[in-house]
Amino acid sequence: MEYIIMNNLITVVEWKQATSEQKEKILKRSQLDLEPARAVARDWISKIAQRGDEALLEYIRQFDDPAFTLDRLRVTKDDIAAAYAQVSANTVAMIHKQIEISKEFHARQLPTQWQETAEFVQGVTTGWKITPIASAGLTVPAGQVPLPTVMQILAVAAKTAGVPRVVACFPPRGNFPEMLIAADIAGVDEIYRVGGIAGVAAMSVGTETIKPVLKIVGPGSVYTQAAKMEVTMRGTVIDMLSGPSEALIIADDTAKPEYCAADMLARCEHDQNACAVLATTNRQLAEATAAEIAKQLPQRGRKEVAA
Repeated sequence: MEYIIMNNLITVVEWKQATSEQKEKILKRSQLDLEPARAVARDWISKIAQRGDEALLEYIRQFDDPAFTLDRLRVTKDDIAAAYAQVSANTVAMIHKQIEISKEFHARQLPTQWQETAEFVQGVTTGWKITPIASAGLTVPAGQVPLPTVMQILAVAAKTAGVPRVVACFPPRGNFPEMLIAADIAGVDEIYRVGGIAGVAAMSVGTETIKPVLKIVGPGSVYTQAAKMEVTMRGTVIDMLSGPSEALIIADDTAKPEYCAADMLARCEHDQNACAVLATTNRQLAEATAAEIAKQLPQRGRKEVAA
């Protein structure tokens, strides 16, 4: 079985002939040390808990936008209307299509509820009842490129589950119209221009403008993940700690190398710690995919990150 590893260099390895060092490198997953980031997150969460919007503004001006003002913190209906005017009808249609696919997927995930009266105890009702939580917060990374897909995936999951109040936070630098449109169509109730540690903190402890939520979900940087870890100490529920993006593609003889390469590059361009591996029994496919990666990489908008 061959593996293609993409991590700065493209390497084709035949597993049966691989050395112990090669196998260890292939199997070793990305790891991040959260401790330094947790100290930073803890400090900002404390500031925001004590000083509210004032501390939010300090954070945003220091890390995102020196000229930011609090009147821009919450996205308005006018902002959303302006976003629609900035993109093509085709883009809006594609976002609609994405969201419909997500809705269908998550609808199938919903557990079946049942309830019946137990005959052996008069008047005792037994069953399985699903009750949506009252609120959920979405942290959506958007500092460098728009991620409307992440926005809609998180929002649709929450809304399909029946969460009545869904809040989304993303960095001011990520104020792309596609983000707002995805949030609007997916049914997000409140959108705020604050990301990273501050976004997580605000949704956990609350400020004058942002009311706290019960659960925070979503990917992000090591600092965002550290903040999510810290707010669990304050009673906020989180989905999970998201590490660097990874992809393992298992391909047979029918796979197309250009598709395999595109999938691997799409994963690796998330960040410099991302990793993609192709496993196949066809050495020709492995080598063709490696060549296709070299061909496609220069055409990628984030080729410096993907490489």
